[in-house]
Amino acid sequence: MITGGKMNRDKNSYVPIRAFRSVESLDLRLIIFADTAEDVKRVVGKAIDQDERIKYIGWIDSKEI
Repeated sequence: MITGGKMNRDKNSYVPIRAFRSVESLDLRLIIFADTAEDVKRVVGKAIDQDERIKYIGWIDSKEI
């Protein structure tokens, strides 16, 4: 799975991460490329760090995707 864009509280950016983590399949991966607000980084950072299936790339230009 891939998600990207701007992650902020208004967009409930933690919801896809929470949903992904509720699935126990080791075959799934979540790749996140996003410009992330600092307050959201604190909230989702722990979840990302605790799940090796999740890879946070940070912001990349759409031409590079």
